[in-house]
Parts: sequence; C-alpha cells; structure tokens
Amino acid sequence: MARRTLYGGLWKSFLVLCELVNDLIAQANTQEATQGSNQVLRSLAAAAGFDAEITSDHANSIVFDTEVKADFASYKTVVDALKTLANDLRTYVSDQMLAIATITVSATAEKFKTTTTAIYRIAGTHYTKAATDNLVFSAANTINTAGAATTAHWGVWLVQIDSAGTVSTKPGGGLADQDYADEATAIAALPAVDASNIQLGYITVQGLASTAWTATTSNLTVGGGAGNCTARNFYDLPAAASLPAAVTDSAPAAMTASPNSTLTAQSLGSDGRVGVGMVIDATPADVQFNNAIFYQILGQEYFKDVDAAVDISAECVGAGDTIAISTAGALWMFVAADGTVDGETDKAAQDYASAVLALAQYSIATNTLPIANKVPVGVISVVEGGSGTFTWGTDSISDETEVFYSFEGLPGIESELASFALDAAAATFTYGAVTLVLGTGTRVAATGKANVVLNDTTTTALGKTAAYLLYVLADDVEACVLVGAAYASVQAAKDAVRDLAPNPLMPVVGAIYVTARKIPFIAATTNFDAEGIDTEFVTYGVGTNRQEHGRSNGTTFTPIDDVTFAAIGRP
Repeated sequence: MARRTLYGGLWKSFLVLCELVNDLIAQANTQEATQGSNQVLRSLAAAAGFDAEITSDHANSIVFDTEVKADFASYKTVVDALKTLANDLRTYVSDQMLAIATITVSATAEKFKTTTTAIYRIAGTHYTKAATDNLVFSAANTINTAGAATTAHWGVWLVQIDSAGTVSTKPGGGLADQDYADEATAIAALPAVDASNIQLGYITVQGLASTAWTATTSNLTVGGGAGNCTARNFYDLPAAASLPAAVTDSAPAAMTASPNSTLTAQSLGSDGRVGVGMVIDATPADVQFNNAIFYQILGQEYFKDVDAAVDISAECVGAGDTIAISTAGALWMFVAADGTVDGETDKAAQDYASAVLALAQYSIATNTLPIANKVPVGVISVVEGGSGTFTWGTDSISDETEVFYSFEGLPGIESELASFALDAAAATFTYGAVTLVLGTGTRVAATGKANVVLNDTTTTALGKTAAYLLYVLADDVEACVLVGAAYASVQAAKDAVRDLAPNPLMPVVGAIYVTARKIPFIAATTNFDAEGIDTEFVTYGVGTNRQEHGRSNGTTFTPIDDVTFAAIGRP
C-alpha cells in the first residue's frame, strides 16, 4: 500500500510537470522571433528540474538496484577469473615442456648436447631426460649442396624428444638440402613435431661461402676452417610452461536492505538530440558553435549557449600544432563545466595518410587525449591540400579539405561484423558487413571489404603480442591501427584495449591480436597465418553483447543530455 501511495504521488507530480511544460510551450509560441529558440530551452531547463521531494521519494523506492549491480559485477569478476584459471590449467597439463634442456654444441664439434635436465609431459605423463652429450642429427641433411659463392645459406633443424627419451631432428621444410636466404626465413620453415614427441628447441646453421654443410659430419664450430660454419644458434623454444596464478578475487558480501542511491535532479534536453553545430567562422582559422546544448559532467547537468566565435589560437591547447604537407590531422573540441571551449590534437606534428587514420588516433594517443573533466563535443578533420604545412589556429581551415563532426550522442554498433578473419597465406584480412552509429548520430551501413592491410609497419618481437583496432567511418572507409606491439601475453593486450579511452566519433568494430610465437611479426608484411604466428580476431557489437568497449550511456562524460522530448507529441 505504501508503494502504491508513493507511485500515485509521483504520477500526480508528473502530470503537474507536464501541464507546466505545455504552458511553457504555449508561451514560447507567442514570443517574438527575436527571442529565439535558446530562450525556450532555458525556460524548459529551469522548469524541468525535478522537485526535491519527488527526487527523495524516488530514491527511497530504489532499495537494491545499485547494490545488485555491484554484486553482479563482483560475481562476474570471480567467474571470469575462474574461467581463465581453468583454461590456463588445461593448457598447463597439455603436452609441453616443463623445464628446458638448454641445447648447445658438444665437444665433438659435429654433435650437440643438452646441459640441464629436461622435464616434459606427453599424453598426461611426466618424463625427464638428464643432460646428455654427443647427440647427433638424425640424417645427413645438407645446406647449399650447389656450393653457391655467397654466405647467406641457412638451414634449421627441429630438435624433439619422445617418451622413451630418444632425441631426434627434422630439417626445415622437410628438405634434404636447405638453402634459405636468412635465419628468419629458415625458422619460418620449421616442421611440425612428430606424434608422441615434444619439441625441445631448434638449431639454425649458416654454412660457409661456396661450401656445402652436412649434418652429422660438418662441424658446429664457427670459423673459416674446413667443415666449419659461418654461424650457428641454439633455441630452447617454446619456453617452459608455468603454473597459473591463484584466483584472488572474492565474492561480494551479503546484501543489505537499505536504499543504495539517490536520484540527482535532471534537466530536459532539446527537441531531439542536437550537437553544437560546428562550422567555419568568419575568421577562417577559427570555428563557431551554432547550437545550444545540454551536457553532463560527473552526473551534473550543464547548459552551453551558442558560441559565435571559438578562437582556436586563444582557446585551444592544440593551437600551433601542425599537419604535414599532403597529410591528414584532427583537432578534438571539448567543453568544460563553465562552458569554456578547448581543443587538442593527438600529437604536435600530425602526418596521417588519411582522414580516417587521423580520427582513429583518439583512443591510442599519448596522454593528451581526452582532456580531463571535459566533454568531447566535436572534431575538425583536415586534409592538407599540398600547398604547405598547416598550423592549427593560424592557417585557414577553408583552404584545405575539412569536415566538421558535431557529436549528438554516444557511438555504438547496431549489428556486428558479419565476418572478420585473415586472408589465407597473406598479410591482409577481410571484414564483412557492419552497421554502426557514429557519435554524430549518423548511421553507417558498410558492406565489408577484402584484402585490408594493417595501417602500421611495426615489428612485434619474438614472444610478444600486438593489438590492433578496426574502425569504420563510412562504407569502404576504414582504419586498422596499432595499440601496442610489445605486450607480454594476449591477455595483457586485451587488458590494454579494454582500458583505452573510447573514441567519441567511431565505435571499435573489431580487434586483432597477433602473437609472434616462433618468428617476429612485421605488420603489413608477415602473413597472419605464417608458421609460428598466432592470430585472433575479436568482433564487438550486439552479437557479442559488447557495445563500443569502455563506453555506455552510464559514462562519466556525456556530450548530450539523455532526457529529451520528441519534436512532436509531447505530453
């Protein structure tokens, strides 16, 4: 009965509020045109603040909401941690090395040896192999039987061990005679381990110029003497497995029966969502905001009127930053709680190959973006036309190819990528159709694209993981940018992506994680499915229950108020 009385009181108060709004609308329709729509917005904002008593009553009706959400988050953390532990334990008990054998050359130069006890697992059973000298190659495989007169002749041998402790070797590519141009190419040709065996590591050899090198008879001694080699290296890979860490997350405490939150007064937004309406100013190096907006910072609502002159050189920290000739850059615009405007670039000297590539830098930029305690309300995209370096706040924006984006809400994904996968035997990938909504409110239906190249050429070192993000600005207009290329594990890369500041214009539609397991990975050059390269493609969106990572309608900073009336049909 008490709850029914409470909601009855709320309904009566709401009807009173609606009558007040209708009176204001009628009054606004009779005002002179010179007063403009901004005065109407101010009147609505003043009248639409919820009554303190209604706010208090509503807060009393929220008993468990916030605590339930917090407890669910805690349970999810524990479940996710247990899932990770279970998968790591499954990996730990699979066939693999538990302690490396440390391969090196033997005193007998044509042979090799192990110097530590190897511990390994095959089919669920543990085995050990004591340090062993005078190990021999399984066959007299050769390098450069043609005797070509250069020194760039490489070969590689896989070293494996079975449950009986028998050590054997297999030549690169299964070839009786190898002749690879460099060590990396040789390593890429490592053969698969035989059944019921475990890889101890591998040996690479560079033969002498004009001379064939033969396993079992030629030496592993570096030098110019007969039967020697130019170089030889020993690799104890893959690394030994380690026991995963224990789960330390705890389940939440018992719930209490008291209210958990208090509703703060909200103000009404404009008729439908509206951005600042950014356009070029009469001074072509500056811009202006043609629309008034409501926005939110740390739960508090603010109103900003039309700004007829945003002086980039005086108001923006990015003023003076440049765009190199015939390249692209972007200046992101922010508004503070007091209504002041600021603008910032991702770096002082921008030089991106395309506009979408410049816009994709927001999340992965250094700590200049975003600006703390300020709302991103738009971005200016400029492509320098070839006349010379462009300087923000000094040069004419209208002399270049420019696009103004005014944010009206949060970007998101309407339907996730239909497909997202590598192209076989290539350094490219393909993504399928995707529908998304930009921060401007524009709906983009992209049909997908094949043979897409990473917008980066950074090398990921052996044993490291790289993370790339895919953004789509329009149909057939995308960028796949590097987040980082030196993460210790795939999970570390995923954690870094999770913690990025979200791009307020474009949602992330997919992520690519590449691990250089046996060979280094050179972006846009090394094939995604090369031997020794592990690649994972992750899609975001409705199908994965993940809309634009790290951002939702509960974000701390909202460029436009969520509470709005439709243009017609008001109560």
